[in-house]
Amino acid sequence: MSAGLVHCEVDRNNSKTPGQNGREVVAEGLKNVIPTISLVQTGTYSSPETTDCKDADRGILSRLRKMEEKVNQLEALEAEVVMLRPLRKTTVEIRARFFATSRVQAGMRGIGLQASIDDGNEIAHGSDVVTDICLLKHGLIQYHQTFTHLYGMDWRAAMNLIDYPHLVEAMNYRAGGLHNNLGWTKQSEFDSVIA
Repeated sequence: MSAGLVHCEVDRNNSKTPGQNGREVVAEGLKNVIPTISLVQTGTYSSPETTDCKDADRGILSRLRKMEEKVNQLEALEAEVVMLRPLRKTTVEIRARFFATSRVQAGMRGIGLQASIDDGNEIAHGSDVVTDICLLKHGLIQYHQTFTHLYGMDWRAAMNLIDYPHLVEAMNYRAGGLHNNLGWTKQSEFDSVIA
């Protein structure tokens, strides 16, 4: 960022609007000139410096607009990263399962293949309240009623509880029992843990 001092001599008789004071005339003139001021290189190539000057092709406002576009793009990317970060572990485990299963089917051997398959199966077929909240919160899935049925509460209420590992475990246990058709006979105990 550079600062500069602008000296203007004002002829009030030539202003577009009669009766304007000197400051208003200068402001109007600068508004008209600023869009065409840009940075240009001055000095030698071995010791370059830049300065602002009038150049219609490289204006300050066009550079500011480009910078604003880049900031907006970065903010959108940041929002996407925040949205997808909780899904990373789930994605990696499921993809690792896919590759491990493919290796086994092709007769290839390797250390940890069965563990990768088991971990991927657990994630793919098991309950995961944290991932499910993330998916619902960002509109990636729309199973609000199913979430309430499985986890015993609305996802927004569950979101307030995910900082407590024992409550996450209780919600996952409940959902797992219902999903695997094991029935659910411990609602009063669940309610007392959640309360």
